Amino acid sequence: MTLPTTITVQDKLLTIDTNTAPILKDVILPGIQVQPLYLNAEEGIWVLRVLFPPGIMLPKHHIT
Repeated sequence: MTLPTTITVQDKLLTIDTNTAPILKDVILPGIQVQPLYLNAEEGIWVLRVLFPPGIMLPKHHIT
């Protein structure tokens, strides 16, 4: 599966068809599905759609 291309210029509304965008399964933990929507490595911006199964418990996390 291919990740989306990095987008560095955003001068208009970004519209994504989440029905056709790739979904990565079991990447973080089993049962979690991640759909990368916007990646900008220069600014350190990641926009992800994450689908969690019912009852999942995640560890605490923080940005350093």
